[in-house]
Amino acid sequence: MAPLTLQRTGEEAVQTALGVEYYQQRATPGGRITAKATNITPTGRGSWGSPGIFASEKVEAWRHVAKAVRDKGGKMFLQLWHTGHIGPPLNQPGGILPVSSSSKLETIRAGKKIVTREERMEPVPLRALETSEIPGIVADYRAAAENAIAAGFYGVELHAANGYLLEQFLHDGINDRTDRYGGSVESRARFLFEAVEAIFESLGSSKVDTRLSPFGSSFGDKDSDPIATYTHVLERLNDYDLAYAHLIEPRGY
Repeated sequence: MAPLTLQRTGEEAVQTALGVEYYQQRATPGGRITAKATNITPTGRGSWGSPGIFASEKVEAWRHVAKAVRDKGGKMFLQLWHTGHIGPPLNQPGGILPVSSSSKLETIRAGKKIVTREERMEPVPLRALETSEIPGIVADYRAAAENAIAAGFYGVELHAANGYLLEQFLHDGINDRTDRYGGSVESRARFLFEAVEAIFESLGSSKVDTRLSPFGSSFGDKDSDPIATYTHVLERLNDYDLAYAHLIEPRGY
């Protein structure tokens, strides 16, 4: 079963008994479920009501979900999510600005509204990540993957699609950086592969997959040459023993 985001965890981003029931109903012997998009850090939360995996109480809550699926003979992966510029200040601790590869606003599609605790809001101004901040987010991905395994998941899916943070670096339609994370496709893909490498170092083979949307344009996030970009990405991913690669077909999202 593919990941389906349900905004049912409230302000605390803690999975509930409803989540246990939801996944238990869908588990089958030998089946594989990828859990909903789950925040790796409180500062990467795009939608209010989405769950997290960055604190002990969140890990414990997910443990009940993973056990319910295992008890029915299924395997479960957790999708690791940082939304980048999609998260409005109302969803961020202290009301901070969301971050991305770039601070330019003309690339962000107007009218794509985000769920907050008060209302649906259009995207807001954002801040470009400093080069020195990126290793910290890579560490967040690794810690989230380790927390997922501690919660009883079989593996993790690295969300690098649908206009979220890793794709905001991959696509040259928004990434206009001049540091080692911008410019050539090799440089734009650097963040993604640093995250992949960090997770593989911890989890090992066959417990990691990645989600990609080569022809997507979510939130105005486009690439000028998706064939070249994703040929490079997929050829590089062949160097790893992925569980699989999850690709989204061309569509509006």
